[in-house]
Amino acid sequence: IAVPLLNLTSDENAAVVELQRAIYSQRAGDIKHDRYYEGRQRLALMGLAVPPELDGFETVVNWSRVVVDEPERRLDVKAFVRPGEDRADEELRSAAEANNLDSEMPLLHREALTLGRGFVSISTNPEDREMPLIMVESAREIAVKVDVRTRRISAALRLYKADPNSFVMFDSATLYLPDRTLWLQSASGGWKIVARDDHHLGRVAIVMYLNRRRVGKWVG
Repeated sequence: IAVPLLNLTSDENAAVVELQRAIYSQRAGDIKHDRYYEGRQRLALMGLAVPPELDGFETVVNWSRVVVDEPERRLDVKAFVRPGEDRADEELRSAAEANNLDSEMPLLHREALTLGRGFVSISTNPEDREMPLIMVESAREIAVKVDVRTRRISAALRLYKADPNSFVMFDSATLYLPDRTLWLQSASGGWKIVARDDHHLGRVAIVMYLNRRRVGKWVG
C-alpha cells in the first residue's frame, strides 16, 4: 500500500542502522566468494618451483564453480509437506508453481552454496490477494537479526539500487518486521517510508537458508 513520505519510528530507525551496518560489513567476504565462483579471483604465488621470470605468474583455477554447481544440480524440490502430515500438500505446490519456484529454487541453492546463506521473501501479491508473492532475494543485499532464544528472525533489511542512474550505492530498502513490511527510499541522508504492508503475520516475512550452519553463528 503506497503512503506519503513518512519518517521511521525510533525503533524502526535503530533496526535499519544496525542491519545496514551488517550489510556493509559482509560486503568484502561476499565479493571475494562471488569472484571465486565467477572465476575472477586470480591466484598468485601458488608455491610451485617456477623460474624467476615467472614469479609474477597468476592463474585462475575455477574449481569453486564445480564444487557449487555439481551439488546444486542434484538439489531438486520434489514436494512440500506440512508438519505432521505424510502427504504432499497441493495448496503449497500451487503457490510454488504460481511463483515459478521450480526455476527460482536453483538460484537460492546456488546463492547459499556460494555465499553461505540464501533468502526468500514473502509478501502480499497485488495481482492476486489469495496467492502470496514469493521471491528469491540476493544474499548480498540482505542482513537479518536473529533472536538467539527463539532462533527466529526478529528483523531483516534489504538494501538495493532501484535507480541505475543514482550516484549512491543503495537508494532503496525494505525493512521486514514481525507484523509489517516497509519499503523505504533514501531522502535527505536518511530513509522515508514510501509503501507498507501491515500483514500481521507475527513473523518476519523472510526465510533464511544457511549452508553448514554453526552453533551461535547465523552466516553459514
